[in-house]
Amino acid sequence: MCSGSTVCEDPRVSGYDAGAWSDFSVGLAGAAAALTGLLFVAVSINLERIVRFPTLPRLAASTLTLFATVLVGALVILIPGQSAEALGLELLALGLAVGVPLVWAQTRPPRRIPETSLLDWLATRLAPAVLVPALTAVAGVGLLTTSLGGLYWFAAAAVVAVAAGLVGAWVLLVEIQR
Repeated sequence: MCSGSTVCEDPRVSGYDAGAWSDFSVGLAGAAAALTGLLFVAVSINLERIVRFPTLPRLAASTLTLFATVLVGALVILIPGQSAEALGLELLALGLAVGVPLVWAQTRPPRRIPETSLLDWLATRLAPAVLVPALTAVAGVGLLTTSLGGLYWFAAAAVVAVAAGLVGAWVLLVEIQR
């Protein structure tokens, strides 16, 4: 409880104030950059095995795109002094720009290797390819219209992207050795 001359701030973070998301974005950008490095190590170590399977180069590219979406999104949130509308346009453009290649990569034949079940493919490949760009675009629209929760949607996109990216990196680093 605040009293006297102490300035009290609302404990709730606004989904429309990029400044309130700076700590989150700094942490997210660092994590995305580190995970991108892990992905490059995984691909470098297992490049010969990866290129033997028609779906694994696409998995590598999709995982890189997921991590890049998080990294770019976090960085644009950190641009100082920009309006919510500018940030909204940037996130909307980012979602649209990554959505088409991500979905295309996961839906062109062959979509999956026979050892991967349809449910696994849907959960680990197609769902993130649809959700991350869609949630990023919704965050942009929310900022533009001051509705829908704004940046909370990008936080959800980041969680999905990091989780799916970790699965992809695991496959490319460990599971490919089996």
